[in-house]
Amino acid sequence: MIENTLQELINFLEKEPGSRPKVIAEELGISRQYVQKLLANNENLFSVSGTGPNRFYRNKPTSSAKEEILTNFKDSNLIEENFYALTPLGEELVGISGFKRWCDARNLDFNTKQIEYISILKKYYKNGHIPIDFTDKLKNTFADNVMKKVWSVDYYNFEIFGKTKMGTQVLIAKQTGDSSITNQLIKRIEPVLEKIILKYNIEAIAFVSPTIQRQSQLMTKLDNSIAIDIPRIKVHKVGAKILIAQKTLKSLEDRILNASETFVVESQKKYRNILIIDDELGSGATLNELAKQILRKRIAKACYGLVLVASPSGYEVINEV
Repeated sequence: MIENTLQELINFLEKEPGSRPKVIAEELGISRQYVQKLLANNENLFSVSGTGPNRFYRNKPTSSAKEEILTNFKDSNLIEENFYALTPLGEELVGISGFKRWCDARNLDFNTKQIEYISILKKYYKNGHIPIDFTDKLKNTFADNVMKKVWSVDYYNFEIFGKTKMGTQVLIAKQTGDSSITNQLIKRIEPVLEKIILKYNIEAIAFVSPTIQRQSQLMTKLDNSIAIDIPRIKVHKVGAKILIAQKTLKSLEDRILNASETFVVESQKKYRNILIIDDELGSGATLNELAKQILRKRIAKACYGLVLVASPSGYEVINEV
């Protein structure tokens, strides 16, 4: 009975993709609750868009990816763990099956591309994922660099394949405030944060205040949700009536000016080592200018930096649009 009804549901969505449970229930002559149960229990077969009563369902495209995966388990597992992309409709493409669909949508040969993708993953993750040291990037960019060390939890993008899994998730979390994606980010960030705090005797952390006004602010949510008992230092974003986001500025000089004049750090206490946390590393101007202010005010003797994602290439504007 259930199998027959499930097949009828699939057949209906084949003819009428993008249907609500109410419409499906009326067409199949069953209750809406039963339709929702079928959809929930077989979520691997359906994609959904919208929220609440305006949720629309489609059949997911079938894929033969499992038949074509690499025989080397470690290599195939690299794709399973790292691949993550979004379709133009906002559907998540994850792991091997997601990579196969990504290739199919671009008319790319799956076997050729998976070898290429694995080669890139091994190139960038040859020393493991966590954390990635970007200290030299700041030293090479700023003659007056004062950061002791700077790390990134992950890369933002790769050549050919675009945004990484975490790069995509940071973008989604910032633009939509999706709690599920934010929770996944927290799980990635917390162990890195704990490792750095312990190894470098970090006594306080400072989350960089966001510039772009959104209903849900990723950095604020991270500050409130990361379950690590350590003092926080307040960073304020101030300035003119119209606040200019760092990531919209092309010139390194403009970024330095923006960071030095529009951030204010406050703390009544003094510390030895502070960790400044930001979402993305573009030029590094924000971290370096905040660190200079912290040292000038004698809030700390040494500043370290941690960002969620950073481009593996040189100075780059990470586009959030």
